[in-house]
Amino acid sequence: MSNEPSITWKADGATLARPSDIHASIPITEYQDSFTMADAPGPYGIPIDAPLAVSMIKALRELVQKQPPDSILRQLLEGSPAITLDKSVLLKTISQPKCEGIRFYPCLKKGVKGEDVLSLVTVGVDEKGADLLYEYKEGTQVQDIQTRSLLAEYGYPPGRLSTGGSSLDPFVLFKFSQ
Repeated sequence: MSNEPSITWKADGATLARPSDIHASIPITEYQDSFTMADAPGPYGIPIDAPLAVSMIKALRELVQKQPPDSILRQLLEGSPAITLDKSVLLKTISQPKCEGIRFYPCLKKGVKGEDVLSLVTVGVDEKGADLLYEYKEGTQVQDIQTRSLLAEYGYPPGRLSTGGSSLDPFVLFKFSQ
């Protein structure tokens, strides 16, 4: 199989209990395989329809609500129902030479009031599925790791949100999951 760019590629995704003739799809021009990882065959992301997206969001929300109210994980996930990614930083990341994808690492940071806030660190991924231009070397101290490709941190919304009122207005799919 050649990995030459195709004119258009139709990505069929998953739907939530829909007739088989309805597909979540979008035409894209790209290489058939951007990167491969030996232990997990792709694809590493597929289009889905809105009902499946909302059902998946709701499933996590319901699981989180079963946790004790003082659970730090529950507090983090309830405080950050979504993390928004800025297009300009994503495009800069994916536009780096030899970048074939983006990896998201969940992380923890301090909010403006010193509270713990859930966030994401992004890094480009090369054709072998490895963090772009990074190599693990045993014994390397964290402070000695050199920045070799663009890393970004996303923490929107900063701090915790209340579950009522206009603070959730931009989170349409989350609101559907309630």
